[in-house]
Amino acid sequence: MNNMEKSSPEKLILVTPEPGGVACITINRPNSLNSLTKSMMTDLARIFKSLDADDSVRVIILTGSGRSFCSGIDLTAAEDVFKGDFRDMEIDPVFQMERCRKPIIGAIAGFAVTGGFEISLACDILVASKDAKFLDTHARFGIFPSWGLSQKLSRIIGPNRAREVSLTATPINAEQAESWGLVNYVVDRSELLNKARQIAEAIIKNNQDLVLRYKAVINDGFKHDLTRALALEKVMTSVLVMLYQLIVHFVHRIGVAWMKWRLASGVLCDKKIPPRLKGKFYRVVVRPALLYGAECWPVKNAHVQKIHVAEMRMLRWMCGHTRSDKIRNEVIREKVGVASVVDKLREARLRWFGHVKRRCTDALVRRCEGLVVEGTRRGRGRHKKYWREVIRQDLAQLHLIEDMTLDKKEWRSRIRVKVLVCDTYSLMLFTAFHFSQYFIDVIVSFVDYTLSFLLDVMLYTLFPLLLLGFDVLELKERAHEYYDGMGKDYFKKMQEFIAGRNTSKPSSKL
Repeated sequence: MNNMEKSSPEKLILVTPEPGGVACITINRPNSLNSLTKSMMTDLARIFKSLDADDSVRVIILTGSGRSFCSGIDLTAAEDVFKGDFRDMEIDPVFQMERCRKPIIGAIAGFAVTGGFEISLACDILVASKDAKFLDTHARFGIFPSWGLSQKLSRIIGPNRAREVSLTATPINAEQAESWGLVNYVVDRSELLNKARQIAEAIIKNNQDLVLRYKAVINDGFKHDLTRALALEKVMTSVLVMLYQLIVHFVHRIGVAWMKWRLASGVLCDKKIPPRLKGKFYRVVVRPALLYGAECWPVKNAHVQKIHVAEMRMLRWMCGHTRSDKIRNEVIREKVGVASVVDKLREARLRWFGHVKRRCTDALVRRCEGLVVEGTRRGRGRHKKYWREVIRQDLAQLHLIEDMTLDKKEWRSRIRVKVLVCDTYSLMLFTAFHFSQYFIDVIVSFVDYTLSFLLDVMLYTLFPLLLLGFDVLELKERAHEYYDGMGKDYFKKMQEFIAGRNTSKPSSKL
């Protein structure tokens, strides 16, 4: 929400974030009936652009402070406004409102005059107070409308009523606007913002992605006749079906990878196996299941992010870490020697591109590659980039040219993602750590075996003797006496043998 806090230095455009994904924009110049200066128009345009890019915002409410919604351009600063470049759409508030994907609810209280009238027509839903009045004064002041009032009003209330309102500069009160279909609801001024918030909450309860696409189809179809509008709806339906199938495919790929990971968890989660060996095992067993067919995927950034999150969770668990340990992804990948999945997707695309370029020009895949549709614009919901545009960016990122594809060996070596290698110091630390861990395991095993052997000896020898009533000290003394007796008898026999030799009486026995 940091972008939403930005406004003009005088706080003439206020942005208030509300719970649930609602942002309220207030035109705050009540002393001048909320008339617009050039800086206010620029701020309003930039705020709508920032809110459109903010994923936390789902609905926008636009209102004015004081007794007027917006009285249009400030005529005292009209020279500064009209000397600008009207083709600069970045500072055009109505253009940014029409471009905004989020639903815009206009809470109209008091006057909506000329430019304020055009800003209200750029809203998707209008809620007016009972004292609200809509007035077009372009004809009175000799200024031609530039924000679409001459075309939008006739399509909403009909051409005859639009001509009357614009040519006579007659105001439209709230009840009349409701009966003509210009506003959705008319309520008391005290209930104006509450009603707008109720509508916003009803929108937020629905599927956000479909809300954005539904609004786009309605607004785009309103610019065409019924035949083309129905065709646009069919196209959007096919796009949604394709996106759904693609999402199902991605979910299936991630599920298959997790299944492989769980089957190999006995190896991948074993603390006695070095992380590098786990990384090699992961690259051979799990990653091929995750990236199967990736060279032909029409991927979006959201899909790549899902794969990236799934893989990093696997790698962290392999190393015995979780996100709560606050270890950077680069450190985890370096530890196990696994490259980024984004780089591997690029490698798969370029490898397939090399296969295509090495085929003969008459091959079907080369003829499909050469198909170009000119004079058309990609509709809403379609991927913003073609396959060739993505390949062109990949080539530029790796500083490659298409002619390199002819040499298959050279091409494969240039596009291959190198396995991460630790620096010397890190490698020494990892080696020392694993060697010390192995040495400690050996010592612990030896001590455990020795203790178990001693316990067995005590269990099978000493304890039975104690149970039979023998004293250990008494057994020790008897053993010493026995060995001492054997020694004395042996010494006596040796003396007799020596005495017999000296008297020349050999003995046949020792």
